[in-house]
Amino acid sequence: MLSLGQSMDTMSLSPPPSHLPPNTDNPAIPDQIVPPVPRRPQEWKNHRVFYGFTVSRDWLITYCEQNSHRVRNYQPDNTNFTKIYLARELLASSSGIKGLEIERVLPKGYTERGGDDLDSNACWPRLVSVCSSMRSSFVNRPSKPQLEKLKSIMGGREPDWYVDAHLPEHYSED
Repeated sequence: MLSLGQSMDTMSLSPPPSHLPPNTDNPAIPDQIVPPVPRRPQEWKNHRVFYGFTVSRDWLITYCEQNSHRVRNYQPDNTNFTKIYLARELLASSSGIKGLEIERVLPKGYTERGGDDLDSNACWPRLVSVCSSMRSSFVNRPSKPQLEKLKSIMGGREPDWYVDAHLPEHYSED
C-alpha cells in the first residue's frame, strides 16, 4: 500500500484518484477547485506541499494596516506578529476560505539539501495557502468563487504549489 506522500507523487487529478472523494461528495462545497498536483522532486518527497500565493512579510503587515478598520478594537501598535495573524484572519474572512493559512515554503528551484536545518532558516517565503497535499486539507479545499476572490485580492496572480520549508518531523501524524 502506498503512503499518502507516495500517492501524491504519482497522482493525476483528471480523472480524480480513487483515494480522494469526487467533488460531489462534499455538498457544502459543490464547486471545489481541482488544482493540478505537481510531481515533487525526489529530495522533497516526504515534505508537504501547499497551494497558494507567495507574499512578503511586509505585504501581510501592510494588508492588515490597510484593512484595520475591519478589525474590532484594532491597536495600531500591535506587534508585526499580531498583524500577520490578523492579515490571515482578514484574508480568510474576505475570501470565505476557512482553511486559509500562512505557511513557510521553500523558494522555487531550491535544491540545496545538505545539512540545512530548514526550520531555522527565517528567509523562506511566506505563502497564503488555501490547501495542502494532506488529505484533510485537500478534501476541504476552497470553491472556485472563493479562490477567485482571493486571486483578486492578490492582484490576479495564479496560485501555485510550493514545498513546505519545515522538516517532515515538524508535524505530528495526521
